[in-house]
Amino acid sequence: MNIVFDIGNVLIRWNLHAAFAGHFASAAETDAYLAEVGFSDWNRQQDGGRTWAEAVDDLRARHGERAHPASLYPERHRLTIAEPIEGTWNLIQRLAENGHALYAITNWSAESWNDALALVLVLGGIVIAEGRFRRRSP
Repeated sequence: MNIVFDIGNVLIRWNLHAAFAGHFASAAETDAYLAEVGFSDWNRQQDGGRTWAEAVDDLRARHGERAHPASLYPERHRLTIAEPIEGTWNLIQRLAENGHALYAITNWSAESWNDALALVLVLGGIVIAEGRFRRRSP
């Protein structure tokens, strides 16, 4: 049987606040900032193939100096995906031992994909990073 897993928050926990540690005094301040700069919509554009350089230029054009913490996100992204979701990996191990073909899919940008690749190599299947194909999932 072929089994496909999503990666973000299924195989690897995505902790967005980790990228902003040291910039804000609390999670509430971080969340307010992320809402102010429209981080969610901005980040989703990279899932569709926009480069990080283009993204940072866009953010700075729209928010000036206020863009600084978010403009560091590309270099701090790896901090957001440092924790595998253990229960899922235990399941993957059992499925692999039973001969199932395991695959993964993600909507992460092509540029941030390498940050996670080492954590998912155990899958041994085809991994599709949608940003490489300039497509976003709904």
